[in-house]
Amino acid sequence: DWSSDVCSSDLFPSDNFCERLFSKTEYHYLDVPHFGTTTVNDELACVFQCLRSQRCLSVNMATSEEANGNLWCELLSSVKDRNVKEFKENKSSHHFSIMVVLLV
Repeated sequence: DWSSDVCSSDLFPSDNFCERLFSKTEYHYLDVPHFGTTTVNDELACVFQCLRSQRCLSVNMATSEEANGNLWCELLSSVKDRNVKEFKENKSSHHFSIMVVLLV
């Protein structure tokens, strides 16, 4: 499972060990303002875009590719638990929640 190995990579050069766990909710969309949108070629690339930003707590990602083979990926600074009414079923997207655990 790639999600459990993300922080053991060199992405987080700090004295603390950081593990980010990812929870995928298929066919759901968190309908809140996003602070960034990008195109990616797979789920891992979308999640890594989020990892690069301290503001990013979750992402919405397309379920199917565009004509050019890419998927849209929205970076969010909100989480579904704080926006329950805005978390909706949606056939065109998956939602990834990112929970941060710091072990000192």
